[in-house]
Amino acid sequence: MNMVEIVNHFVQTQIPIQELKIFSKLPGIYAFFFIGKNFPLENFEIPQNKIIYIGKTESSQQSRDANTHFKTGKTGSSTVRKSVGALLSQSEEIIPIIRSWTDIEKGRTSHYKFNQNSEERVTKWMVENLAVSFYEYPASKAKINQLETDLIKILKPVLNIDAKNAGNPHLVQIKALRKALGAIVHSTPDQKTPITMKETRVSIAPKIINMNTSSFGKYVPIWTAYLEEMKRALAESSEVISINLDKNLFEQAGNRKNFAFRLDYTEGKVSNNIGGSAVARDLNKVLTSSKIQVGNKTFKMNKEFKLTIE
Repeated sequence: MNMVEIVNHFVQTQIPIQELKIFSKLPGIYAFFFIGKNFPLENFEIPQNKIIYIGKTESSQQSRDANTHFKTGKTGSSTVRKSVGALLSQSEEIIPIIRSWTDIEKGRTSHYKFNQNSEERVTKWMVENLAVSFYEYPASKAKINQLETDLIKILKPVLNIDAKNAGNPHLVQIKALRKALGAIVHSTPDQKTPITMKETRVSIAPKIINMNTSSFGKYVPIWTAYLEEMKRALAESSEVISINLDKNLFEQAGNRKNFAFRLDYTEGKVSNNIGGSAVARDLNKVLTSSKIQVGNKTFKMNKEFKLTIE
């Protein structure tokens, strides 16, 4: 089959997850379709029966779809479940927890799973809103990977957020939501019990700057999610750098009329008054605790939620 025929195969053979009883025992490519009414991503309109994810399995659809993506408790091994959970966390209580203590020790900030209730919410949403189709392709690993790559580049599914789908306009937003959940777990490495986003706003601050009021720390998980991007920006260029931030993350964390701020550093120390901006204070906490060399840089966030480093 050529690409058009494979896509047509997906469309013609799709079946709602809740009706799917038999899974292929062969390797191949699977497609997830959105068949619900409201996709949980702001500024994203999607027609029904639109492919939102393309994946591959080098073993069988049974092992990858039935035993991983659609199975409660398997978020730690499923990027689709992790993305769905991140999207749902904007309106529902989704509680990330440690997948393994090794992940914490090795700083694998993108590795986590959800508690039982959250896992069940993700499964319920997928069962109620997704359909699946499978194209059997018993070929070599290299050929399976290439076919998946080609299909992703053609279809640009919204939930494919790796390098194969670099043109996905929602990639940054979904990644930021996922990183924010990961930051909750990894910002409290001495705590092995599950915590909620709401609890994190209070509890993680003492571990970073020894504060104990709810007005400190609520933006720490968000800035932690953008930490690697800021590190790369500082390391790669001495020019003015801009990073687009996710408005939703900040508005969920705090009810403020104005999130804009200016944070000046002189020889690595804050040199202007940021006492009135919790957003700036929390950025300083993250930069300081991460021991990033900020030198004489200025960090400015405007009302369009763009962070400028100059």
